[in-house]
Amino acid sequence: MITQKRKLLLSNIEKIGELITLTQAIEMMATYQSQVPNGIGAVLYSKELIDKLLSVPGCVGIRIVNAMHEGTHTPLLVAVDSFNKNILALIAGKGGISPYYNPWETNCPVICQTGEFISTTDAVDMIKEYQDLHPGTTKSNVCGRELIETLLSAPGCEGLRLFNGFAEGDQKIVLVPVDAMHHAIVKCQLTTNAGMFFIDFPVGDGTLACPPYCPQPDLAVL
Repeated sequence: MITQKRKLLLSNIEKIGELITLTQAIEMMATYQSQVPNGIGAVLYSKELIDKLLSVPGCVGIRIVNAMHEGTHTPLLVAVDSFNKNILALIAGKGGISPYYNPWETNCPVICQTGEFISTTDAVDMIKEYQDLHPGTTKSNVCGRELIETLLSAPGCEGLRLFNGFAEGDQKIVLVPVDAMHHAIVKCQLTTNAGMFFIDFPVGDGTLACPPYCPQPDLAVL
């Protein structure tokens, strides 16, 4: 039976997530790296791919689902409707892998692949492989489209790098907008529903983890 708190948090999925400080972001990333020293630092997805997911009819957010691709942890992106149900018209996968590093450095290597759309069958296989390797861990995180669109509004933004993090015992996803050179964007103007404002380090958090905030089971592994 879903709790009242969960009902409240999922009553407006579009608004899940918030902008956080650079200090908070670095702390979350560092905590993950200390607990999962052999894990993946982050995965890069292009703005074009994310925009196509947001354009799926009924999409109010994106679910970031832990999965494996060719033996590497590479989360998938799935559009989510207002009932917290996956919209399987498009599934993005195979994003570019980043090593552990401070995202505001500019001299660190990154695989330049920025994702592609994959079939539901491939998605199920990739998700199942991750869950078989990491039973009992976080399956996915959901983020509202308002935060995603705010970060994508950064001038010169060509994609989002999704960093693994931990905060208060929960696995989180830290979202960082990047430019065409895959460098984190700093000191820019962002556009929100409330207007425009300037920010030194645009970075977002606030994603809800599954479990406990899981979707209706429309994929065999969720």
